[in-house]
Amino acid sequence: MEKQLKNLPAALEQHIFQEAQFTHRERATIHAKTKQKKQARWMPRIVLALSAIIFLLIGATYLQKEQSASYRISDSDLDGLIFNTQRHGEHISYFYFHDNNLVIVPKSLFTEEEMEGKEHFKVPPGQLNYHNVSVKTEGTTYFVYSDKELILTFEKIAPRIVVDPDGNRYSASRYLSKEYELQFVNQSAINLSNVELTIGGANYTVPKNNIENNGSLSFKIPRAEDTFHHAITLDVSFDYNDDKGNKQRGKIAQPFSLDNSYSDYYTLVITGDSYDTLTLTLQDTE
Repeated sequence: MEKQLKNLPAALEQHIFQEAQFTHRERATIHAKTKQKKQARWMPRIVLALSAIIFLLIGATYLQKEQSASYRISDSDLDGLIFNTQRHGEHISYFYFHDNNLVIVPKSLFTEEEMEGKEHFKVPPGQLNYHNVSVKTEGTTYFVYSDKELILTFEKIAPRIVVDPDGNRYSASRYLSKEYELQFVNQSAINLSNVELTIGGANYTVPKNNIENNGSLSFKIPRAEDTFHHAITLDVSFDYNDDKGNKQRGKIAQPFSLDNSYSDYYTLVITGDSYDTLTLTLQDTE
């Protein structure tokens, strides 16, 4: 059959075209239409392949950020937090920690209206209640105990997301860590002192700070409880000595935008040959 199909154009040329006495122009038109149909059959496949490639690239970028990020973790991170499941098929709707207690709520207990009315803080039948809850940490993992018995294990994989050993993800009502850290590494030719940060109208500094060439300085920035993932705009001002040795106040000209959604630690590298050419660059975590 395949051989016959390959010989079809020649057969048409020898028999049908000749018997119908088509002109050369009409034959060219028919051949062109046939070619267009062949190309049209390939277009959906090409579009599907390109879509798959784009999806894989986006997924790889997210996973690279998730795997390379660094997180702050402490025994008190979970207290007062509500965790909601990220998958509709899971049997747990949400769970929360409160006053050394853990409450796990199955999906069938509440309606959306009850959730909006904060009825989830009541104790309906069927939910699981654990008392005398304590938390221990190791690396980026939380170990949750009730009366010294291990009941849950979670790994922190994002500032507001944990995953259990079965791969089920849960998002917290706010950041797990109450602060994040910005580390500045000075690779410029200028010695900087009295460095001050401005983020969202608030100013942050470290007393008597100084960053010489190849030196570093860290700032711990508090997170408000109602803060969610967002990009921050960072302004950096500093003191420096001019050519005559006089102290001057300068500022990095270009405000720096930082995606504050995938890590608790960020390293920013300062480069430039003079105070008015200093720039900031985000350094990827190894």
